[in-house]
Amino acid sequence: MDPGHSDAVTPTLLPRGSRDMTLLLADSIVQVAQRAPALPSAVQEALRADTYAAASTGGVDADSDMAFCATAQHVLAWRCSSAAPTAFQFPAPVCAAPAEPPFCTFLPRPLSASAEPAVLLCSASGRLSFWSALSDALTSDSDPSAALPSLPLRSAERVTAVSRVNNSQVLTGTSLGRLFRICVRMHHDQQNLVVDELAVQRGLLGRWLGGSSMREGELAVQALVVSAPVDTGHVLAVAVSVGAAHVWRLPVGTFAETQAPAFVMADMDLGKTIAARSLYLSGTRYSAAMAQQIQIIDGAYDSVSNMLALLVKDESQSTAHYGIAVLPLQPTATSLNVQQWVTLQYEQAHDPRAHSMPTLRLSQSHPTIAFVSFTHAVVAVLLSEHTHQEESLRLRDGSNRIVGGCVPTDPECVHWVGLTSESGMLHVYVDAQRAMQHMQDLQSHSPRAQDARASRLEECLERAMCFDEPQNPLQLDALPEHMDEGLVELAIRRVSSRLLDSSLRRLRPTVDLRTQLAQRSAFAQRLIEVLGSSGYLVHLSVTLRTMLRANAELLAGAGDLWRYYDTGARMSLLSEAIELVLGTRNERLFFETSLAQVPTLFYALRRLLSPENSVECTRLTLALLLGSVRYREENTKLYLLPLIPQVEFEPWYASSVCIELLESLFDLALQRHEADIVDAERRPHMCALAELILGAYDARMASMLTDKTRSDVADSFVRARSRLLHSLQSVGCSDKAYELAERHGDYRTLVQLCMNERRADSENSPVDVRIEHYLDTLGLEFADELYLYYIQQREFRRLLEPRTEHADLVTAFFERHERYAKISWLHGINVDQFAAASSTLRQSADEEENVVDKQSMLSLSKLMYLGSLMSPSIEEEHVQQKLEDWDDALDLVMVQRRLFKRWCDALMMATSTPEVLAENVASALATRLDQQPALRALFVELAISVADARVVTALDMAELLSLHDRSFAARPEAALNDSTVAIQLLARMAEPSDERDATLACIWRRVYLLDDWYELGDVTTLSDDDVLERIYGTVAFQTACAVLLDLTTLNMFVEPEVLCQIPPPTTDILRTRFPGLAEEQLSSLEAAMAEEHEALQVLCNETKLVVFMERAVAKIDDEKKSSSDVLAHLEHAETSRAQAAHIPTMPGAAPVVPAVSRMDEGL
Repeated sequence: MDPGHSDAVTPTLLPRGSRDMTLLLADSIVQVAQRAPALPSAVQEALRADTYAAASTGGVDADSDMAFCATAQHVLAWRCSSAAPTAFQFPAPVCAAPAEPPFCTFLPRPLSASAEPAVLLCSASGRLSFWSALSDALTSDSDPSAALPSLPLRSAERVTAVSRVNNSQVLTGTSLGRLFRICVRMHHDQQNLVVDELAVQRGLLGRWLGGSSMREGELAVQALVVSAPVDTGHVLAVAVSVGAAHVWRLPVGTFAETQAPAFVMADMDLGKTIAARSLYLSGTRYSAAMAQQIQIIDGAYDSVSNMLALLVKDESQSTAHYGIAVLPLQPTATSLNVQQWVTLQYEQAHDPRAHSMPTLRLSQSHPTIAFVSFTHAVVAVLLSEHTHQEESLRLRDGSNRIVGGCVPTDPECVHWVGLTSESGMLHVYVDAQRAMQHMQDLQSHSPRAQDARASRLEECLERAMCFDEPQNPLQLDALPEHMDEGLVELAIRRVSSRLLDSSLRRLRPTVDLRTQLAQRSAFAQRLIEVLGSSGYLVHLSVTLRTMLRANAELLAGAGDLWRYYDTGARMSLLSEAIELVLGTRNERLFFETSLAQVPTLFYALRRLLSPENSVECTRLTLALLLGSVRYREENTKLYLLPLIPQVEFEPWYASSVCIELLESLFDLALQRHEADIVDAERRPHMCALAELILGAYDARMASMLTDKTRSDVADSFVRARSRLLHSLQSVGCSDKAYELAERHGDYRTLVQLCMNERRADSENSPVDVRIEHYLDTLGLEFADELYLYYIQQREFRRLLEPRTEHADLVTAFFERHERYAKISWLHGINVDQFAAASSTLRQSADEEENVVDKQSMLSLSKLMYLGSLMSPSIEEEHVQQKLEDWDDALDLVMVQRRLFKRWCDALMMATSTPEVLAENVASALATRLDQQPALRALFVELAISVADARVVTALDMAELLSLHDRSFAARPEAALNDSTVAIQLLARMAEPSDERDATLACIWRRVYLLDDWYELGDVTTLSDDDVLERIYGTVAFQTACAVLLDLTTLNMFVEPEVLCQIPPPTTDILRTRFPGLAEEQLSSLEAAMAEEHEALQVLCNETKLVVFMERAVAKIDDEKKSSSDVLAHLEHAETSRAQAAHIPTMPGAAPVVPAVSRMDEGL
């Protein structure tokens, strides 16, 4: 059934007069009580004896209110209901080896005037002892078995089962499957025992009673089951072996001992039938070998439904499994059919001790409850048609064990009584009707199935929380295995919530609210301990564990708050706030049932907050929150959580209204400080409030809110953190400010706090020691903020002169912040890392936009690189290549700087704005662009960069040089014109590109267009030498000569006819080439360059430009050959002189007679 939830405590199932019992467990279905009488020491010693060394048995007889403990030497018996019982000791009848405890039977109906039950003992070898009353054990000295008959057993035959039929008959079974009836008969006022064997024709039971095909273990009677009367004078008795059963009809009326029992039927294949049913339901294929591992071990009779229940043990696996087979038992039946099979969920490892087999008992009620007693557990099973429900009650691990048990005949109360070795008597009460309803609700078609499972699991959790104490012999922290995780989480949420509203079943109303809050807090902690010990905690979601911890923290904090409020002056602020929450001034009601509304209480307190009540409000708030923080810190490991977990759950202390209340309280405390109001609590309050505010922000940001909300909270947190920490320092709480800054990783504020302290004290402030400590302990995270502060405050000396042990932190800082490369190279020099400093400065130079600074950086980086080299390594090829790269970069810078200087010299202008200078240069030195506005605008744009000392790229510089009327880039004495310098700049670019090729084509077009080829083509009056002289004087020839005679630019020459085939640059190329120009400017520029291309094509077609340039190239080739011959002769002469003087010659040391000046000659 769904146990349901009731605010009242679960009604008790215990009978009246049970005040001497201790309640061990209670829920809506099961209650367990303990009666621990003061047993005599002899009984305690016998119960606690080592059963591995010597076998012992025990049992309980509810009809006679007796319990016993039997050893091989004696039997001890006592009254169950007595608080201080007298133990009656009976000597055990003689037993042939091996010695075993005797079977003990009480005959509750007196056969004489005595009100005490009679006692019958039967040894395993068949010897009998009989006492007509308990007290005879105290008065009789003679051997009671001397004059009594014995069972006529065969050789090696042993008694294996004994059962009482009625007040005067006892039935016994043997290891050979034989049955004997023992009758107590009155004769001449004397009680005599009569023994007779239940005989049957051999043909009917040949296999059972004497057949050689069955082993003794298969013949042995495992249990004797006696039914209720089937008529006025008879009962049925069922003898059960491991695989068979036979039924007898026994007389029980007047003179029953004179009537012979009648054989009814035998089922020799009952074990196979049960095994087949068990294997089929478990999905295992039937086999004879598997069937032999499944054996019947006990039986019981249900008088309400006339059913026989058999307890079955399955040893086919490593762990023993058990089941119950239910069979109809009719007087006229000719066979036994399994009507229902119940597989028990409880498992138990094999127990090697003698007499340790589980036993089965049935309640005489509807529905039927079966109790299976194991050594360390009792399992109650509701047997209903087509279904069942199971409840396991286990003893704690240890030596305590269940010795025996019985089910009293009481249809109104389902009750099992068990005798334990160390815990006295256990009484298990089951509400059969509630169990039946719960089982119906569990059916798959029931709409309440899920809720019923969760509710039952809630009860398991509650009883583990409320009853699992050290003195309780039951193990209550073991939850059912293989539960659905979603179901478990649902039940856990409910239990935790009911702790907050006091609706837990075991919580009684009380006037002592302190005790009740402490109990609820203890239950909350016990809940998580139960989940941990049962193995479920690790499988719970982090969100649920966070919720459990938050609720437990709330209970702990509420306890502290109530103690403060209850012992104080009870100011009206809290009651007024509770009235706003509940609508009534009932503080006790809020703490008992409405703790979940604490966020609403925060809102009410903030609404009522004023400067006059701020101190009291602070006390109330801190009492609640500090108590919760203490619980969190003390029990974090218990929940397997960090202090601030990342979860999709917002704890109550992380709500926005809580943060707002705390910030308001902090601000009011700060105002009291600024107003110089005397308040001894102000500083402690401010420290605690700041700590709580920052913790609440951390928890709120970790609650996985939406991205926008998380971002807003993070911004608020950063602002609040800095403000709180600086405020704490201002009120004299620097130590707390430092502590919180460290804990929350606010290293920027930590640095600011240190610097504030340094300014407040002096330059030699002890804060320097603190900074060194932080650098040692916090490492780069703190150093990062500290060094950023030094840079922002321009305290470069502190940055670049660290202590030796902190130099690595400075290095790591600069590696993380590449934007400070202009400074980091100085640190590289300081730590003798010249190569790294050179690389860093070179990278900065490449990114530098000021040409003067770039020149300095390039020069210094080259110098540091040279300083990092070893002497021999400077000759290595890759080193020479790197040095050439530096030279190329420096050449470009020098070209730009010289160009600017020559402009100023040519124009004789004083300092002017870059725009004005560029316009003047275009007007005076690029007059041919007056007719080409697009190219002139480009020239001015590039010239402004040069005039403004901004670094100009090689492409832009080449473009600018090609638009001049005159040459300015090289020294006057250098035989280079600006076009040649532009081509050399392009040649030194690292990688070719479409933009470079387009720029090169434009340069050559402008070179060819500079000369008047029409005039040069009029040679009618000139000699050949005069014609050649004219060609040699052209800009085209001079440029071609300089380019072709330089190996680095040899492949940069473009003949006119080839140039005509190269189209002018398109808009796409120009857009990439000049990304800053507007589309209109790009279109105009494309048109201007197309005009240059067309003008060149016209020259090629109408003049002798192509022929003249062919002749010029031939002339240049002749000069190259002549220069090569002279060079070879000089190299040979220099080598001879070196050999004669024994001076080693280095490669490339021979003088070279240049045919044309290089660009770097003019630098």
